Amino acid sequence: MTETVEPRTIVRQLTFDGDADLVWDRVSDFGGTRYPASPGGPAVTLTGDPATPGTERRAALDNGTLIRERLVLIDDARRVLAYSLVEPPFPITDHRATVTVTDEHHRVSVEYRAEFQATAAVAEALEPVMGGAFEQLLDRYAGKDAAG
Repeated sequence: MTETVEPRTIVRQLTFDGDADLVWDRVSDFGGTRYPASPGGPAVTLTGDPATPGTERRAALDNGTLIRERLVLIDDARRVLAYSLVEPPFPITDHRATVTVTDEHHRVSVEYRAEFQATAAVAEALEPVMGGAFEQLLDRYAGKDAAG
């Protein structure tokens, strides 16, 4: 019996003291030009303007896997950025990740949400992978890592 492919969602959210505009400046830096990747992180290359939907960023992971992400939306007024995985290295389709930054009375809330089509087994395997990557980025935005 074949497992059913259904819509799946992975979400991570963090609220911390800070300035939403400064955090958005980091989140919206799709190309890593203002805030380069952490030391030891993958080198990122771009295929276009990092503020223009359709631009792709590429990074090779430690295991040699190439990750290609395409910018779908960048909305400075609402502080929302969305991108999709191009040719994901795992069996999913229709991937879209959305990062939203909100100001909550001098506290900043950042939410990462990935939506995609996959089987239950694939979604379960990806939960710690995608969720862990989101958690690392959230910690970075909150200043909880060495890169600040």
